Amino acid sequence: MTIYEFLELNFDEQQNALLNGVLVANRRHSRGICQLYILGDFFVEILYGPEDFRILKLQPLVFNDSLEPYLSQISIDDLNI
Repeated sequence: MTIYEFLELNFDEQQNALLNGVLVANRRHSRGICQLYILGDFFVEILYGPEDFRILKLQPLVFNDSLEPYLSQISIDDLNI
């Protein structure tokens, strides 16, 4: 799946697509908990609410500054790409 195909999906379909992704990092956010997944050749950040762990946002990311908060946690060897 490409990032463009992912963006064409509705919210429920995006959640289902992430079942094929690999969790690579976690971090705390002022609005909850974030998890970073790799899906194909791009990353997706999921923001969960702090109290009910409900998904508040799914955000595809490209290789730029948006990955900065995760870089210390990601090992290229662990990505199997």
